[in-house]
Amino acid sequence: QFRQEEGEAGRAAGVLSPGHNSVYYDGETGRYFLIFHQRFTDRGEAHEVRVHEMFINENGWPVVSPFRFDGGAVRAFTPEQLTGTWKLINHQRNNNPTPYLSRTVTFAPDGTLSGGWEGTWELGGDGKTARVTLNGTRFDGVFLRSWDADNGMWVQAFTALSANGTALWGAGAALG
Repeated sequence: QFRQEEGEAGRAAGVLSPGHNSVYYDGETGRYFLIFHQRFTDRGEAHEVRVHEMFINENGWPVVSPFRFDGGAVRAFTPEQLTGTWKLINHQRNNNPTPYLSRTVTFAPDGTLSGGWEGTWELGGDGKTARVTLNGTRFDGVFLRSWDADNGMWVQAFTALSANGTALWGAGAALG
């Protein structure tokens, strides 16, 4: 669950029980998608079918966008576009009955990360490869632009995976 930051206008709904999934590859666009259902913390047992885009990180592993597919075409960034306030969720490696809550961090221009976790962040030369290190653990993935439906605006985001298979999601704070 991405926490609601001061200054964000929306809500903070967590997701639970993603499952019963299928992967789809669109040969025309070269994009991968994960189709599954999930419940939400604010809707009881009701669930929805979700479609999230998948990417292959530089180590050959699939990583899944933190937000549902929105047709977003922005795929390359400059470091200046990624500095600022971020919310990070470390999904850990266990089954949990409640959502993990994000921690607020700052991506500084010098590549350091501080706040709820300490570490570093790096944008690859292709403008999309994400490398984030938290407390000595490196996560490899991609930066993307996503629609944050809870806050009703586009945000920078990333999805990444550690060498031991732990997923890390990030979303820029929706501060307008």
